[in-house]
Amino acid sequence: MPATKKKKDEYPMLDAGEYVGVVTKADFATSSNNNAMIKTSILVPFPEITSEDVAFVHDNIMLIESCAWRLPQIAAAVGCKPEQLLKTLKGTVVKITVSVESHVEYGEKNVIQKWEAATDDDKEAFKNREGSAKGGASDEDAKGALDAILGSIPTATSEVSSEDIPF
Repeated sequence: MPATKKKKDEYPMLDAGEYVGVVTKADFATSSNNNAMIKTSILVPFPEITSEDVAFVHDNIMLIESCAWRLPQIAAAVGCKPEQLLKTLKGTVVKITVSVESHVEYGEKNVIQKWEAATDDDKEAFKNREGSAKGGASDEDAKGALDAILGSIPTATSEVSSEDIPF
């Protein structure tokens, strides 16, 4: 079943517990305190992998000494060395333990307490989940986008006017 597409504000909060999700975003960023971090988003279908309802859980993996204890745990969950996290996170199916915390500025939010490696069964279920491996796009949408991009690239046999050559 495809993931239900909703506006960001419409994604529900998850109850505290263990969930399986796929990392959809893993970008290097700098915090407001000028600290290096990896901003992640994890798509979590609930109450089970085949559910149409989804939520997103976000985690800023701070790359500072006081938070370094998290890096080996997250790397083990992803199946890589800590120095490979940024390159490996996106697209990886993981098991996360989520809690709900109140924040003065943001209100209630989901927080990842623990990252773990997903089981082979969980990975297989995500692989078979319609659209999950393609970022939610249907095969038809993906093919249309690919065709559009490839169609815009001139081929070696295309005629190019001498006026279009920049030298």
